[in-house]
Amino acid sequence: MEHRAYVLIETAVGRAADLVAALRRCGWIESVDRLVGPYDAIAIANGPSLFEICERINGLTKQVPGVIRFVVCPISTPPAVKPGRDPAQGLPFRALTDALRS
Repeated sequence: MEHRAYVLIETAVGRAADLVAALRRCGWIESVDRLVGPYDAIAIANGPSLFEICERINGLTKQVPGVIRFVVCPISTPPAVKPGRDPAQGLPFRALTDALRS
């Protein structure tokens, strides 16, 4: 089962661009954006386990100078659910709600 996690990363002043560029080169990063606030970047990481995601992030942050800290937050919802569909049943919501009303 594939695991996903948000990764919040704080960098030293002027180092966020290097970090974001390095994250975008990683095949296991789904997306990455720069932030304004206590963290400088947020990424969505994929891996076979949460341990593996943490190991990958830890290894990458050691290669990119200026990383101060990172926080890994596991994502508990399933990845892509089509709009208008019930993730548990795969039924359109209208059909599901109609079935519940009857």
